[in-house]
Amino acid sequence: MIKATVKLDILEENIEAGLLGAVDKAFGDNADRGFQRSQELITQQSFDEGTLLRSGHIIKTGELERVIVYEALHALYIEFGATYTDKMPPLQVIYEWVRRKKLQSRNREALQPIKSWLKKQGLISSTKTKDSDYYAMPFFIAKDIQNHGLKPRPFARPMAAEMEAH
Repeated sequence: MIKATVKLDILEENIEAGLLGAVDKAFGDNADRGFQRSQELITQQSFDEGTLLRSGHIIKTGELERVIVYEALHALYIEFGATYTDKMPPLQVIYEWVRRKKLQSRNREALQPIKSWLKKQGLISSTKTKDSDYYAMPFFIAKDIQNHGLKPRPFARPMAAEMEAH
């Protein structure tokens, strides 16, 4: 008679670490898929020139923890929309967008009062340059946003719902 005894020694911490590692990897893959989906939603809605896309990244804060962050100043307003009743939206984001798009005013004379005010404030040196137009146009765009608001174009909430379902 031949007898073979096989003993399997399983150290609890090895199983725990291996299982935790595998689950963490799957969790990270899910976060990567979710982040990719949010990037697709931003691109499909074509409201961004890359600022919002470039501001997004994933931070691993610990085992089974990931944070997907969009640091662009306007990310919150894109996600939830905005209504402004007592003030205008931040001008800096609009100014940067106007410069990137190289927008030109159809009525440069309408910009003159704003440009004169900007010159008095010391924000521009001349009212005759294209750059002075770039500084003046955001006031009119911001006033329109103040009057009409911004529609929400969610990209983070759909991403989170898809990640949760997965």
